[in-house]
Amino acid sequence: MRRHKIYIRALRWARVDTIQGRFQEKQIMCHKCNQLFKTHEEKRTDVNIALKILCDAVDDIYDKAVIVSADSDLIPAIHAVRKYAPDKRIGVMFPIGRTNNDLTKEADFRIKMSQRILQNCQFPKQIKVGNTIIKRPDSWC
Repeated sequence: MRRHKIYIRALRWARVDTIQGRFQEKQIMCHKCNQLFKTHEEKRTDVNIALKILCDAVDDIYDKAVIVSADSDLIPAIHAVRKYAPDKRIGVMFPIGRTNNDLTKEADFRIKMSQRILQNCQFPKQIKVGNTIIKRPDSWC
């Protein structure tokens, strides 16, 4: 969760409008040692993104939108946009190594995410947010 919060701060620094859900605590049993441990599960983000896609379409904020996800839970949002704002176009861009045939069928267009696109969208090596320096992980280079 700490890394996620840092990432959200960096996105906001870059003036990215973030749409968040919430993290819910969850107990999981380890299959190897049979011990319970605490983790967190993200909830509501897909619903919040779906609502944003629909509301922005109805409010005429965009002509084309691109969903960067392979989550088929967003298909009802595409259907709703077609019903309430039929002139809008919705495309998909799947993260590298991911795909979803159902989402591809429903989208108006598809953009292939390449390594170059991903590299061009990275943050600088470090950014200053308030009094905090946020460093890009070395593994992203």
